[in-house]
Amino acid sequence: MATSKTVKTGNKKKTSKAEELLKSEIVENRNAPLEEEDIRQKAAQIYHERLASGENGTELSDWLQAEATLRYPDDKSSLADNQR
Repeated sequence: MATSKTVKTGNKKKTSKAEELLKSEIVENRNAPLEEEDIRQKAAQIYHERLASGENGTELSDWLQAEATLRYPDDKSSLADNQR
């Protein structure tokens, strides 16, 4: 089992090369262009789920939520903001 080495120095943590690489890949993926077809399919899914649940919304809100979901899949706060 691989372990990550993090050394605390005062109040700052020193991260390992593996952690730095992982963080840079996450940022790079977030900045990568999304495919319009992927957004379209996700927006359609959100639209159908919204209709089935009886929630109000617009095509634009569905599209923006789809983009946020695809770009930041682990960020639940951005999804909650787009559902309002």
